[in-house]
Amino acid sequence: MRALGIAVYIVPHTRGFSRWLTRWQDAGVGVTALACALNILPAGLEMRERGIAAQCLPLDFPGCRKHWDRRGFPTAVNEKRLVQIATADANPALTSQDGA
Repeated sequence: MRALGIAVYIVPHTRGFSRWLTRWQDAGVGVTALACALNILPAGLEMRERGIAAQCLPLDFPGCRKHWDRRGFPTAVNEKRLVQIATADANPALTSQDGA
């Protein structure tokens, strides 16, 4: 993402998410949020309430200790889709399903 000129912030779990949103609320930025199924809907709704342009992308599978697995394990995200979302304004063709 850095090579594309896109700032990336990792917000540990949802406890810190609202604090980050306060920073972005009036900054005129767009946010692509990655999260597990339990957190993505409330995050998207909170961004909508704050007027933040946002797109949510669920993790490919959940693995956090708090909700899914006592041991926890690394998760994954569809990187190709993430790049498509993050670069949509720069290349509108990327937002179509077939790329046309």
